[in-house]
Amino acid sequence: MKILKILNQIYRYYPKNIPFNTEKYQNSNEYLEQLRKRKIAYENLEYKYCIEDNLRTIFKDYIVFDWTDLKNYNCYEYRILLHKNQPILDDDIKLITMLKNERLDLFIFISILEKYYYVQFNKTIYDLKTNKWIFKILDKYPENLKMELDNLKKFFSSEGYIELTESIIKEKVNSVETELDETGESTVFSCIFTDVMKI
Repeated sequence: MKILKILNQIYRYYPKNIPFNTEKYQNSNEYLEQLRKRKIAYENLEYKYCIEDNLRTIFKDYIVFDWTDLKNYNCYEYRILLHKNQPILDDDIKLITMLKNERLDLFIFISILEKYYYVQFNKTIYDLKTNKWIFKILDKYPENLKMELDNLKKFFSSEGYIELTESIIKEKVNSVETELDETGESTVFSCIFTDVMKI
């Protein structure tokens, strides 16, 4: 995937060299197009349910959480608790205790601006001695999830989506601001998916 193509797509939705908190930005053709795309996705519940149904079918032995907020961000977002047949408990402490202080989740981001998606494996460790939470992004995918991940790729491919790599999503997008990222801070991830989470 050529980064230049992605950047050119991003510039359709973000005006260059204009601060976010200005009338010029808010009324720009680029930002209005971004909001239009978000509104279409927000109203298209049928497609959202299609994605969710497929995720729940692919990860049938796991809990799938919907973290989507299309009123504010540019992606469908799902988190999958990667512990087989483990129900969600009343709070995070009870759950992490049940999981022997190590929790594994799959984060899935699906852009509503262009046909891209990104997946990330996260490990959460709770240190009983220090009462601290430790968050790690895993480089390698767990071997026992190969079938599910293959089926996930097949589903996204059948819908015309392209998976973005970690190196691409971390690329800086020059000359544009998002609501939370000033010029020089914006990345492919914050523009295509969400700027509330840093990758």
